[in-house]
Amino acid sequence: MSDIFDRPFIESTEIIEDIKEDIKKYDWDARCFVCYQQVENHIIFTDYGRMTEDETLAVEDIPVGEAVIIGTLGEALEAFEDQSWIE
Repeated sequence: MSDIFDRPFIESTEIIEDIKEDIKKYDWDARCFVCYQQVENHIIFTDYGRMTEDETLAVEDIPVGEAVIIGTLGEALEAFEDQSWIE
């Protein structure tokens, strides 16, 4: 119960299902980016996208008020599942 005060719950079921489908197609270690924003003291993941190994992101590709981190689909899945926690 204390988690409810420590971190926000952000319903992310649809994005989680999309990431799982991409993992089936492209692999757990496939490169991707995750968009996020800081709300008060919390990082909120908002979206993701798959990237090829030689693909880069331009500043204009990043939504206003958000930032991007590069990682893998597996890491993206874990991040969205963590913020969409249900106990």
